[in-house]
Amino acid sequence: MKVYKSIIIIGLIIVILHACSLGKLNARNFTQIEAGMTQAEVIAILGEPDQVNAANLASIGGIGLSGTRMQWNSLYVNANIIFVDGKVKFSNFNTR
Repeated sequence: MKVYKSIIIIGLIIVILHACSLGKLNARNFTQIEAGMTQAEVIAILGEPDQVNAANLASIGGIGLSGTRMQWNSLYVNANIIFVDGKVKFSNFNTR
């Protein structure tokens, strides 16, 4: 009987640690992301991104657009959000 209790306790610890490792990057939080949100609003929901790439098209023909791609990664999921002029334009969430 003690063996079963130990297995159950170890299983619960594993489940709790797994849930904590996902942090803010999960499907439930990602569904809160909407077109037009600012970068600060998105970061408040998902946390700091793992990677940020920015481009500024102001110097190309005077277009005056800027874009940023933010990426979040974990062992099980990844998310990409593209901002145009500081607002969410496209978003993508994938499980691995």
